[in-house]
Amino acid sequence: MPWRCSAVTCTTWTPAATARRPLLQWTREIPIAGEPGDTAALMAAGWAHLRRSPVPKLLVHAAPGVVVTSAKVEQCRAELPALTTVRIDAPGHFLPAEAPEAVAAALSGWLRTFDE
Repeated sequence: MPWRCSAVTCTTWTPAATARRPLLQWTREIPIAGEPGDTAALMAAGWAHLRRSPVPKLLVHAAPGVVVTSAKVEQCRAELPALTTVRIDAPGHFLPAEAPEAVAAALSGWLRTFDE
């Protein structure tokens, strides 16, 4: 079955293939079972740092989540200090492209909490 895009994907965000290449490379480097090893090591080190850091953090995630699953969101809530999570009920897997207004609202709302 050929791939079919949604109206959102096809009418509001259709960059050339070369512009999508970094996103493709990113997905190829998501560590699965410790591979690729260099990326897995970098992510483990980053995770360790985030667990120690008191710096405020924002996790914007989709429901349902593809890369950031519900289990991963719960792990982040349990392990990361000063974390705010925002769930966006949107289909798809790349929120900045598929729900840009919701992502902007989540970020703006979170940033406003520092003005109080």
